[in-house]
Amino acid sequence: MRTVLEHKVRHRQGVAVTPRMREALRLLRLPQADMDAYIAQQVEQNPFLELPDWEFDRGSGRPDPSAVNSTHDMIERLASSEVSVEEQMLRQIALSSRPAWLCRLAALLLEEVDEYGRLSSAALETFCQSRGIERTCAEEARQYLLRLDPVGVGALSVAECFAVQLDDEGLLSEAFTRLLANLGRLVKGDRAGLATLCGVGVQELERMLLTLQRLEPYPYCKAVVEPALLRRAELRVEQDEQGAWHVFAYADPAQDLKLNTELRSQLSARMSVRERGQVKDWMTDARWLLNVVARRRKSLVLLGQKILARQPDFLHRGVEALHPLTMLQIAQDMQVHESTVSRLVADKYISTPDGVLPLRFFFTAGVGRHGQAPPRGAAAARACLRRVVREEKPDNPLSDSALVEVLEQQGFSVSRRTVVKYRQLMGIRSSFSRKGHTITV
Repeated sequence: MRTVLEHKVRHRQGVAVTPRMREALRLLRLPQADMDAYIAQQVEQNPFLELPDWEFDRGSGRPDPSAVNSTHDMIERLASSEVSVEEQMLRQIALSSRPAWLCRLAALLLEEVDEYGRLSSAALETFCQSRGIERTCAEEARQYLLRLDPVGVGALSVAECFAVQLDDEGLLSEAFTRLLANLGRLVKGDRAGLATLCGVGVQELERMLLTLQRLEPYPYCKAVVEPALLRRAELRVEQDEQGAWHVFAYADPAQDLKLNTELRSQLSARMSVRERGQVKDWMTDARWLLNVVARRRKSLVLLGQKILARQPDFLHRGVEALHPLTMLQIAQDMQVHESTVSRLVADKYISTPDGVLPLRFFFTAGVGRHGQAPPRGAAAARACLRRVVREEKPDNPLSDSALVEVLEQQGFSVSRRTVVKYRQLMGIRSSFSRKGHTITV
């Protein structure tokens, strides 16, 4: 009896994640373009949500507020060459603060995935045996690989790929777990039996299936990553007359989203019970969305402020001045959970003196030998290496050992093996291959 009571007490102390909480977490992760589309959809469905026409202000004859900065934004946003999904993921691994052995295994596992981004159990077993790696270590690296962007690369099946994407959005529930374990029933058309198995109604099952349809079963098949010119920055950094730097959010439609109180006052008091219930639901949904939008915008600005407070030298000296930084540090500064920072950072960009950069760019591992202080950022070391190679004499390129010495003089204490890894990651050839050629990196 005591065991049962203790179990019930522990169960009641848990925090229930409501559908609204899951939706709020999902909206934190959305990039601004998707957020605008979501808000437009909600305005269309809810008569108590009002969004001013941004295309043209007929009263004042002023153009779209976002168009005022559009030319300036386009100049700021630097075009970049197309980047493959593999290179994008390798960059994330290189910038990670995870243990070196874990990052190394994740990069090796990435080489083993097929054209769809899948890993088979047989391939994973062969991978471990050929390299003498324990299966538990390989699995830990695979779990890390699964949660990089795009989410789901390295999955053993479509079901696992979907499960990781749902978990990343905070939507993975027991019902979804059961659905993914029984996807074969969909082929047979037994939706009623599948709904019973999942413990949900048929309508709820249909909503779950619609959620699965928007997920990406083959995330690795994306040919290229969006060019920097098409990226829309949520934040911008500006310097005031006193030389201090400040973070602002770009103007967007969500900023002017408001509650249509005039409509509510015009409604007749003779509404039926059903009509009153519908109005109440609309009002509740509208107030919830307004609150979520405001908190999302405030959290993004606070995130940008905390990041730049940790990276003050970047604004004056560029990438080579980046310090080691983890999401846990920012989470502690913001007094939120680390997963909240991860959602805010995902697919978000900031306009800086160095161009439009992803927020993930500022999170970089530390480099340096044991006992070195203060530590330097790995991204800064790579930027310095790129500059040194670009400035070297074509007829007398620097060897890897010479690059180690130059980086040491610049304050980066790295090994020759690390220099080789960085050079290969950035596509810089060996000194023998560079001889007689002008390097552009």
